[in-house]
Amino acid sequence: MTGNEREFVLEQPGMPPYPYQWSNDIAGVDCTGPYYASEPPEDCTQVWGMVFSLPDNGGYLAGWSCGEMDLSGVSDHVHKSLIEAANAAEQMAKVQAEKQRIESLND
Repeated sequence: MTGNEREFVLEQPGMPPYPYQWSNDIAGVDCTGPYYASEPPEDCTQVWGMVFSLPDNGGYLAGWSCGEMDLSGVSDHVHKSLIEAANAAEQMAKVQAEKQRIESLND
């Protein structure tokens, strides 16, 4: 996957103006669970994959989120299929959880 990623807060002004769904809810997606944990389970930050649907069958954008009203990100790369975008979103969530885990270890 290529493209630039931008961050936003989910369900707040500045988020992409498209409907979204959690990637783990999409049938046929290769995922290890509903979310990726950035820390041990007792104090984990959950990072979820998400997919935005562009209007007029214009494709899909892959992204990740720490949940509603929380830090999120989306790539500007347009995927032609929902499954392709959902798999990319899962990978993005996994990478973001790892980044957050490394940051927490450095604090």
